[in-house]
Amino acid sequence: MVKILLVDTDQLHMRALQKRIAMHMEADVVCISTYKEVVNLGKQAEFSVAYVAMDVCNQKASDIIRYLYYTYPQCQVVMMVNKHIESIATLTMKYEGIGYLYKPFSWDDFTKWIPQSEKEIKNVVCDEASEYLDAVYNAFFKGDFLLTVEKMYRLCQHKCENCDKNALIDMLYSLIDEVQTNLVDYSNCERSSFHRQQPLTYFTTRYPEGLNVWIFKTVDFLFMELYKGKQDILYTILRYIHDHIQEDISLKDIVVACNVSQGYVSRIFKHKLNMTIMQYIHKKKINLAKEYILGTEKSGTHIANILGYSDVSYFCKIFKKHEHRTISQYRDQLING
Repeated sequence: MVKILLVDTDQLHMRALQKRIAMHMEADVVCISTYKEVVNLGKQAEFSVAYVAMDVCNQKASDIIRYLYYTYPQCQVVMMVNKHIESIATLTMKYEGIGYLYKPFSWDDFTKWIPQSEKEIKNVVCDEASEYLDAVYNAFFKGDFLLTVEKMYRLCQHKCENCDKNALIDMLYSLIDEVQTNLVDYSNCERSSFHRQQPLTYFTTRYPEGLNVWIFKTVDFLFMELYKGKQDILYTILRYIHDHIQEDISLKDIVVACNVSQGYVSRIFKHKLNMTIMQYIHKKKINLAKEYILGTEKSGTHIANILGYSDVSYFCKIFKKHEHRTISQYRDQLING
C-alpha cells in the first residue's frame, strides 16, 4: 500500500485532498502542518511520496523539504504551490528529483508522482465521470464560485444522460452526497439539513434550467459549509446574506451587521469566491427569481418586490444583464418552449 505524507497549513485543502485519495485509491495518509511534526515523525518512518505546500507558515517550506529530502531518500518530495515563484527553480536545482504541482491540480497530476507499482486504484461510484468530478473539486479548491456551478452542472448533466427518469432524483441526491462527503465533514443531522434546504422540486426535473437553479443553491450551501468553523467571518457574511436575501441588502448593511471593514469584505470575497460581494448578492437574487419564474406564475413586478428591489425597472435591468433576455422572454423560452 502506498504511504503518502501531506504537509499543509490549509486544513480545508488537506482534508479535501485526503478524502479524494481515500475515494480513488488504497493509501496510508499522514497529515501534518508544521516542521516540528515533520521532525517528530522519526527517521524510521517510510513514505512513498511527500506533498508539501509552499505556503506552510511558522517555518520555511524549504526547511521542511530539506529535512524530508535527506531523512527519507527513497521518498518522492513534491511541492504544492499556488503560483509560480522563483524559489521553485532554486529548490528544483538544489535537490535533484523534486517535483511540483500548481494549485488547483488534477487527480492525474497528483498521482503521477506515486510509484506505479504502489497504486491500488478503487472502482468508485463516479469512476466513469471522474474527469467531471475532478473539475468540480478543482473549482472548489480554486475558490471560484461560478466555475464550481458550471462544473457541477456539467457533472450532473453527464450523469443524467444515461439515468432512468424515474430514478433521476435519487441519482442527483446520491451524486451531491458523494461530492459533499469528499469536501466537508458532515454529521447525519447536517446531511439531512442539506436535503431539507435544497429539495428537488417538480420544476427541477421538468425543466433543464430548473436543474441549474438547484445546482446554484447546492453550491451556495456547500461553500457556506466549507467555511463554517474554518473562517468564521466569511461564513457569517454568507449566512447574513442568505438570511436577508429577500431584502434590499447594501454593502453598508453587511459591514455593520457583521462588524467588518468594507475593504476586508471586498478582499475576502474576491479571494475566496472570485467575485465581488454585490455580484454574489445579485447572482443569488437572480437565481431565486428564476425559481419563482419556473415554479410560479408571479409577474416580474411581484418577484422584484419579493426580492427587495424597490425599483422594478432596475431589477429588470439586472435580470437582463445576467440572463441576456427579459423576464417574459426567459419564461416563454424555458417554460412554453
